[in-house]
Amino acid sequence: MRSFIVNLCCRTYQSRLNSSYWRSHHFDALDAPFAISDHARENYVVRTSDKVIGKLLYCRGDFDLRKLERAVRIIEAERGSARIDIIYDIGANVGPICIPAIKRGYAARAVAFEPDPDNFRLLRINTLLNSVDDRIVCHQVALGAEIGEAKLIQNTENHGDHRIALCQETPVGDAVTVSVRRLDDFMPETAGVDCLLWIDVQGFEAEVLAGGTKALQAGWPLVLEFTPQDLKANGSFDRFLDLLTTSRYSKIFDLESPSTGSRPVSRAVLTELAADLGRRQTFTDILLL
Repeated sequence: MRSFIVNLCCRTYQSRLNSSYWRSHHFDALDAPFAISDHARENYVVRTSDKVIGKLLYCRGDFDLRKLERAVRIIEAERGSARIDIIYDIGANVGPICIPAIKRGYAARAVAFEPDPDNFRLLRINTLLNSVDDRIVCHQVALGAEIGEAKLIQNTENHGDHRIALCQETPVGDAVTVSVRRLDDFMPETAGVDCLLWIDVQGFEAEVLAGGTKALQAGWPLVLEFTPQDLKANGSFDRFLDLLTTSRYSKIFDLESPSTGSRPVSRAVLTELAADLGRRQTFTDILLL
């Protein structure tokens, strides 16, 4: 009877450990500055002050992975192959895209860019923790149109919402000075390399693309968060449209839409999508091919 009770308690405890609901409450009760997730595939060290991405990684073990997997399926269907030699993870946070991309075989290698010092340290730790540090090169820089420095405004509760200050009207909170480089400076020199660009930079997308003309000319699959409100607040919405509509891309896929169909890359289509997102006060992620 005693062994039965012990086994029942162990199974109950394990069931709770596997419950996102229980993990959420446990995360909120932690008084340590860091926590480590314990999941079957990838594991992450996260800050307990990060109530969004850090908490989601702790509770369920992934963030935005479904979008990556859907993008890969669309790329394979459209191109006949999902081969990705290098994924460029721009705004990598603590690694929830580049790490599973490598561990699960979606890409052979990754180049990750994360300007925030605290996020970058955890990114490096997590590549080691998941035994992919030999296949992911990490750079503690922001990517932009010009080489230099910028102010990174930090969100104390959502460490994935740090953002580069583009104008004087940007609210000033906790901020750090970060280095800025151009994406073109990191492009592979070898011809025939298949890359995927993954950009999540909180309204700084136009600046990243302006510094990545080689990447746009190459026409590699491009996934980016499309938040018209942020682009308009930064004064970069028109520049963003210009960069995409003059690129080699011809198809847009909305990764949040239940439809798998594409729409043409045009100013009219992007403006219409922006208006719809504005009405619903939300954002989406788009794949361009």
